[in-house]
Amino acid sequence: MSVCFPPVFRLEFSRLPHNQELPASFRDCSTPIELRTLIEKVDHPLVKICIDPLNSITLLHGINETFSQLKDHIVSAHVKDVKMERKGSGFQIYGCPLGEGISSVTSYLENVYVANPKSNVFIEQWMDACNSPEDTLVEEKKWVTDGILFLKNSISHLTNTTDKRI
Repeated sequence: MSVCFPPVFRLEFSRLPHNQELPASFRDCSTPIELRTLIEKVDHPLVKICIDPLNSITLLHGINETFSQLKDHIVSAHVKDVKMERKGSGFQIYGCPLGEGISSVTSYLENVYVANPKSNVFIEQWMDACNSPEDTLVEEKKWVTDGILFLKNSISHLTNTTDKRI
């Protein structure tokens, strides 16, 4: 079961007990504090957070604020990178390969690890389509391959591992 928080917060529940009712206010969370409060009200071990370093910016909440409010509930994390450029009177944010943008990916991963060393980490790419589907697939594969290597280098000191499968 998924509960959506447009445009920022989304919780996913895999096995809530049948008698567990979710409050209607789940649809109205728009700040990290509101989401944390709601998770604590539900108080169920399956209600946790997949944190994302950039989704909260659409509601003008930075990752540091979001992280500080939700860190005790993190079980997984998206990792991605972006570039930002001035456009007219505003800014445009667009995806880029991990390590090539403005996100502090390594410190973000360190914070996730400290919050919950057993957290899963998922590479998420914001990549625009290329001129053809074939070119897009080639570029996506490159981004993912390079992202996995970047991720491996970014977390190896946290886990003190030399395991080549990571």
